[in-house]
Amino acid sequence: MPTSSARNVLILALGQALMLSAIVLSMTLAAILGSALAPDKGLATLPVAAMVVGAALASLPAARLMRRAGRRPASCSARCWDRRQPAVRAGAAPGQLRGFVVGHTLIGSYQGFATTTALPQSEAASAGQASRAISLVVAGGLVAAFLGPQLAQWGVTGSPASCSSGSYLAQGALS
Repeated sequence: MPTSSARNVLILALGQALMLSAIVLSMTLAAILGSALAPDKGLATLPVAAMVVGAALASLPAARLMRRAGRRPASCSARCWDRRQPAVRAGAAPGQLRGFVVGHTLIGSYQGFATTTALPQSEAASAGQASRAISLVVAGGLVAAFLGPQLAQWGVTGSPASCSSGSYLAQGALS
């Protein structure tokens, strides 16, 4: 693989790893903290459902933006959008499930944008190296499988309901 293609694929793999780590971190904490914040334990997984709904709602506008403006502006808008919402979730007070769910809907929308715009790896490599490039970028998900939950664990000190802000601030930095 030429040097510029290898560099682009490495950047894409790193970006995929960081993006997925942010999503895995939020997914890890969503049900745990949802359970602590919900007045009824039947609502504990509502933040997880909100992430899925947010991703579904954002996928089509992300694809439209990518088609009209290109991958870079669509990707940048996803990153800018995600930097605004960790404070919503980090500031959720015990018993305040509504703000927590809104924050997780926003990270779902980030996920919808980021996954739509994060897979141009086949275009970053030469035709003969496209499958290898795709494999390397998708392998960035392996990093996320370990990094996301670990950051979630490191960010929570004391009671998960009141001390998760460190985890969500780490999530914002990953984005």
